[in-house]
Amino acid sequence: MELTSAVQQLLNAGEGIVCKAALDSILVQESTWERKHTVLAIVKYISNEEDAFFVFTHNGNVNSGLDLRICNAIPIKGHFKYSYHVESKEAGSYIPMQISTNNLQLNFEVIYNQRTSGFVAQMKESTLNSISKITRGISPQFSWLSKYVNQVGRTPQLSTDHVTQNQESNVQTSATAVGAQSSQQHRTNPFVQPNVYSPPLQTNARPTSYVNPHASSHPSHNPYVNVPVDPLTRHSHVGSHPLRRHHAIRDPRTASLIDFDINSSAYAELDLSGNRGSTFTSYVDKNGSAFQENQGNSSFYLTSGGTASSSTQKAQPLVGFEDNFLDLSINRSSSSNTSLSTTSTESPYEYKSLDSFENDAGYAKLKPIVKPAGVREEILKRRESEYTYPHPFKLFVGTWNVNGQNAVELLTPWLAQSKSAPDMYVVGFQELDLSKEAFLFNDSPREEEWFKAVEAALHKSATYRKIKLIRLVGMMLIAFVQERHHPFVSNVMAETVGTGIMGKMGNKGGVAIRFEFHNTSFCFVNTHLAAHVEEFERRNQDFHDICQRMMFEREGKTALSVFHHDKLIWLGDLNYRIDYYDSETVKAYIQKGDYDILLQNDQLNHQRKQKKVFTGFNEGHIKFPPTYKYDTGTDRWDSSEKQRAPAWCDRILYKGNEIMQLDYSYHKALKLSDHKPVSSNFEIVVKVIDEKKYRDVVEEEIRNQDRVENEALPQVTLENNQLEFENVKFMEPRTKKVSLANTGQTGVHFKFVNKLEDKHFCKPWLKVEPSEAYFLPGDLVELTVRILVDKNTAAALNCGEDKIEDILVLHLENGKDYYITINGNYIASCFGSSIEALTRMHCPIRDMDPKDVTALEQGKSDFDSVQKFDIPKEIWMIVDHLFRNGLKQEDLFRQEGLKNEILDIKDCLDLGIPEEIPGSIHSVAESLMLFLESLREPVIPFKYYQKCLDSSNNFVLCKQVMGMIPTSHKNVFKYLTAFIRELLFNSDENKLDAKTLSTMFGSLFLRTQNASQLEKSGRTSLSVARKKASFVYQFLINEYDD
Repeated sequence: MELTSAVQQLLNAGEGIVCKAALDSILVQESTWERKHTVLAIVKYISNEEDAFFVFTHNGNVNSGLDLRICNAIPIKGHFKYSYHVESKEAGSYIPMQISTNNLQLNFEVIYNQRTSGFVAQMKESTLNSISKITRGISPQFSWLSKYVNQVGRTPQLSTDHVTQNQESNVQTSATAVGAQSSQQHRTNPFVQPNVYSPPLQTNARPTSYVNPHASSHPSHNPYVNVPVDPLTRHSHVGSHPLRRHHAIRDPRTASLIDFDINSSAYAELDLSGNRGSTFTSYVDKNGSAFQENQGNSSFYLTSGGTASSSTQKAQPLVGFEDNFLDLSINRSSSSNTSLSTTSTESPYEYKSLDSFENDAGYAKLKPIVKPAGVREEILKRRESEYTYPHPFKLFVGTWNVNGQNAVELLTPWLAQSKSAPDMYVVGFQELDLSKEAFLFNDSPREEEWFKAVEAALHKSATYRKIKLIRLVGMMLIAFVQERHHPFVSNVMAETVGTGIMGKMGNKGGVAIRFEFHNTSFCFVNTHLAAHVEEFERRNQDFHDICQRMMFEREGKTALSVFHHDKLIWLGDLNYRIDYYDSETVKAYIQKGDYDILLQNDQLNHQRKQKKVFTGFNEGHIKFPPTYKYDTGTDRWDSSEKQRAPAWCDRILYKGNEIMQLDYSYHKALKLSDHKPVSSNFEIVVKVIDEKKYRDVVEEEIRNQDRVENEALPQVTLENNQLEFENVKFMEPRTKKVSLANTGQTGVHFKFVNKLEDKHFCKPWLKVEPSEAYFLPGDLVELTVRILVDKNTAAALNCGEDKIEDILVLHLENGKDYYITINGNYIASCFGSSIEALTRMHCPIRDMDPKDVTALEQGKSDFDSVQKFDIPKEIWMIVDHLFRNGLKQEDLFRQEGLKNEILDIKDCLDLGIPEEIPGSIHSVAESLMLFLESLREPVIPFKYYQKCLDSSNNFVLCKQVMGMIPTSHKNVFKYLTAFIRELLFNSDENKLDAKTLSTMFGSLFLRTQNASQLEKSGRTSLSVARKKASFVYQFLINEYDD
């Protein structure tokens, strides 16, 4: 977990506390050189605009806020000073930092890098904010820090600076601070209270290795390139210590620090000039003059008149570190108050309140940045901290399962209950339309109806524009943004994934919208997962299917998954229920308001704890009643015959850094559905681009790119160029990893390219990620090579038209090509075979010689004398099982099966004739549909496809077409339509109808070899689907006899 997120989690950021910056450090006691892992943080209390400096201890790894212990909380106000000693400009080296107040001095070691720069900039900003408040006559309070006294563990001590000014004189320091004079003979740890046991710090001990918790995990470390010496082991730990070179802070020109009151102020700021062996301090004297001392070979300070002076040369800011205070001027007025003004309009690290942002004329002048084509996105992304500054925006997220109802209620109580207008709205619906038209053809008039209802209920104090609307059957997701923000929204995309029967029907699944707002990427996923209490495993499967299949394709770039975004919000009817309790027990706990006991048995919470779903996501604490199931139009729990137990089906989860959930609630005022709507308001920090700094970075990178590309050719090392995949099976993915390292002196752009006349760089059963990327010298990219033989590729492998063989061509821009060879063998399956071949197989396909299987598929005359079955034995076994066990099963062919059960059924059919087919009835039903969809040639052969569509409205013409097709195909068609009629005879129990079944089986019986060309030609898929359904429907309502 990011340190900022861990700190926010510990400090309960939902109460208006936000961690602006956090930094890994090591606490050093100069007298003993004992050292302890610590985390430093700048924390803001938003309501009072007050900042504090926090110190936390941990045991070496920070995975969550539970790993941190609050040790010190120091208000950034009077007497707060910090200094920084730059011994070397080498990135990754350790440099000392000192924090001090009147009664406290702490010494730390921090890593010299960009993150430290950002942290220093935040300290500077916090200090200036404190000064600004004093000059406006606002006294510091910091009463909010008092609550953290009770959170201090047994070892830490809270600084006495946390109290208000009126309380300071009455507080006695409970422990001697490091660096302060003490009459005690023993050395005192500033984090230890007297008479309380604390484990001893390890003297002269460093960790054996250091893992940067902020380092990017992709690309990863390159094992092929020599790396610098570990910064933690570059110094000897015996004898003198590197921190002994640290200079003490002293007052220049006899300036003395003063108390922090309304008429005077003190602040500290760090100027990193990068001069070797320099220490920097800064503060304001009683007269309001700003002084800054550099004890190295150059110095810079601000005179009382606000002008800059230099003793040797103008100090240059350290590369990668922001602002050496040259943009500041401090003016003296005739009054005793100190005033501060800045020559720049906005600091790139400024983090203003939402209220000030609303009225900021500067924001209105911002213009969208056109990103140049000459500099790679990956390079700019790595340097974004140099040209962006964080800023909070308000986001409203809502979800509601409307149970197929019309939009007859006003949605304002749900969407516009807050006082201030959100910057963005994201609203998701489930079960928008329960009609057969919506289910079968994804066509619904409810889309426009509900869109208008939402649009009319948005907050009236702002004007909004639609970003995107996406719908799949009953799932709809809409995103809006305030008009003034719309120019900063870019790269909008939307995708859908159906997880219903055959993994494509849209009765269950998800819809998603992604976009970039300023320089931060967002993704919102609205899902409706499998129903029923006992089906939590199917819900887990739906979640993973959506995560795997929800990909945003980008032309010329690697596709983005939902997890390739800075902020990810997941909402919807997740359908997880409450275990172990019956309906009456659940209602009794709800009546008492005892939600926590019920939430302990919430299925989603159980599955998350076991890390089976939503790993790394957060969800706010639920303090509202279950949102399902109510009698429609009331607040009464379900009184139907089924008496379903209440449950928190409707949820909102989130993943990403700097996301603060402000509230999480339901809305009982809306009663038209059996669900209640749920909402959550967030404050999300977004990276806003500073145009000037962005232009400077781009120009610098263009110069660097030209220089480097002229000096060196790209060079890479490929870990393995021959991959073997043995015994590949139908629908069982196989994956191998290959490492690609940049061992040259320049950045490398690689891309897998097509071979000769091929349309794609790899065969359809093969996938490589990433297929294209850019990475810098010393980086390593891990290529994932995945083989999956599915319904679209199995037939060619079964008949010998294709083999598990391919050659990947990896092309380096301005460099040479590398080749990766793929080899393997495929184990034939009845899934992907032809009807003609299967009718001649008297034994399971796995018992046959692979050469004989290929010969049968190719129709060689050697097998003409073999007696044929009327229909393939595999179809008979599946249909017979469904006939005996599933005729009255509700939702048969509408509820998806489990993947592992479908694979077991496949193996069962391939290996032999079982006494009983394994798996649930829904898994068997889906196996039948998958089998039919995988046939090498469909039930109605390809050559008769168009004739069937043309005759679909006339039963006589339909019979004429059936008279033309091969006998084996005709037998299968008659057998399956007879089974469908049996299902319709039991429609009172199974709730099936002729229209639904004819539509589903029509898409299986009638397939075209040129489906992609048909789509591209502009022919209406809806019209074609209806013709397919009509053709099958003719044989369900009429008797068919040859």
